[in-house]
Amino acid sequence: MLHRRTNGPVTWIPISNSSSTSPHVQVFSGKKPGESSTVAYFCAVTQLQASLDDVARVFRTETTAKYREHAKTFAPDYLDCASLTNLVLPTETTPLHYIGVKWAAVESPTIFIKPRDFCFLECQDEFVDRRTGRRGWVHSMHSVSWGQVCPPMDKSHGLVRGSIYRSGYVFIESDRPNCLEVVHVLQVDMKGSVPSWVMSSIMKRRVMEVGRLQHYFRRVKPFSPSMLALTDKPKKSYALHCHACRTPVFSQRHHCRTCGHVTCKKCSADVVVDVADVGRTNMRVCVECTSQTR
Repeated sequence: MLHRRTNGPVTWIPISNSSSTSPHVQVFSGKKPGESSTVAYFCAVTQLQASLDDVARVFRTETTAKYREHAKTFAPDYLDCASLTNLVLPTETTPLHYIGVKWAAVESPTIFIKPRDFCFLECQDEFVDRRTGRRGWVHSMHSVSWGQVCPPMDKSHGLVRGSIYRSGYVFIESDRPNCLEVVHVLQVDMKGSVPSWVMSSIMKRRVMEVGRLQHYFRRVKPFSPSMLALTDKPKKSYALHCHACRTPVFSQRHHCRTCGHVTCKKCSADVVVDVADVGRTNMRVCVECTSQTR
């Protein structure tokens, strides 16, 4: 998808990105000849400091509780969401593979337009780019009709059921370590009568989710197996100097929870890490170990 921004069936036109928090995200609107005028195409392109495993871990939302927690960070315009069923769960041999059915309701930017909801099949899997040989991971969404489990909610909740087609994320490893090239594509039919400015507002807000991923990985460091366990204490050290800058350390001494070395206050920092079965917690990490994870 990265190389088809200019050579594919959809013509992509750059549009302004006014976001001060995600200035490095390129946003495009698209048009496909012969396509219905009610179908909108939007795309966001950027780079992300993370690994494929890190990204897949963020999208592990096989329960409604996990999906709602994910939405708090990455989809604040969601009114509600639910994981309806899991068809294929990750295993030890296929840890990045998942298939399930999800539901999400998205708020409208104006009180004059009803909010939309979507019932869709979600698929996740890794792949290898045949042109470059680089690994990638895809998170795709496509609307499905499942009347018995997820019937239309226009009368009960005032939600207009929209459709999402061939949408999602593509993450591909770049030529830089721990750096991913990211494309987020949305092809959506909001159904009903929706002014173009409302459509653009909703779609641009949705594709800018990729900017929230950037922000997340800048401030939250995925837990590394090389880090000392939460219950472990670094071995007592009698070092008199900071391992990084060689400044004498006495009372303001800190132990890096990755390498165990003693550092001064300036050469280490508390980082937020995601730990399985624990959640987010703070750990002290030195500047050298922090830079090695970027």
